[in-house]
Amino acid sequence: MIKYLESVTPEQMAELKSFCEGSVFGIKALGPVLSYGLSYDFVSAWTQRDEAGHLTAFLSKYYGTVTVHVSPLGDVPELLAFLRAIGFGALVGPAAVLAEAYPEGETGCVMSLSAGSACIAKGAEGELVWDDDFRHFYDVLTASNPGYVVEDYGDFLTDFSYRVRHGTARSVLFEVNGTPVATAAALVVSGHDVFLGAIATLPEARGHHYASTCIRALCDAYPDRRAYLMCRPDKQAFYERLGLQKTDDYLEVASSRK
Repeated sequence: MIKYLESVTPEQMAELKSFCEGSVFGIKALGPVLSYGLSYDFVSAWTQRDEAGHLTAFLSKYYGTVTVHVSPLGDVPELLAFLRAIGFGALVGPAAVLAEAYPEGETGCVMSLSAGSACIAKGAEGELVWDDDFRHFYDVLTASNPGYVVEDYGDFLTDFSYRVRHGTARSVLFEVNGTPVATAAALVVSGHDVFLGAIATLPEARGHHYASTCIRALCDAYPDRRAYLMCRPDKQAFYERLGLQKTDDYLEVASSRK
């Protein structure tokens, strides 16, 4: 049975953290709840439980994007029917669960680095700027990935700086001779996992290990956590050279109805 969560008690949060850890989909789904709780209308969450009351799936909706984390015991037909009922602006989840229902979705790779493992990215000459200068961070990210960030800078700043202040996200900007050229971020930081993203290098600055340096810095900042990121298949080899391994496939569906 799928149930809407109106609030999350400390006991429920502990249960959700335990259920979601060890999965990129779990940490991504849990991220908005860790940062904001459930008192804002742009964050919603649901749990699925079996007849014995055990958690079998967790879903969150953040500004229209639904992320699905499901255990091997989850009721997939019920989940798919529920997704069709609630609609979404975008959908992210395990390809093994969603691909048949959403053949139009785009498949990508889940890459991970085990806790205690070293990211073997080469370093680059320059300066790392931590959790600051969000204007330049945003500008590099949008210039490198047109359409990646849909909100305007004011909305981005309000959201991202809030998560950084509350310890559930972290950003790093790489500068060369005072010029910002690359970014990366810990988009979700949980007890045992960290989800990396917002990885970008300005087109004219690529090929110098700037983004790799940012990724290594983030992995070094969380040595006791397993690091995850999602990438397109053509980027898999790049991340493998940094020491990450492919652990799953994800499916991203562009839109349904909001």
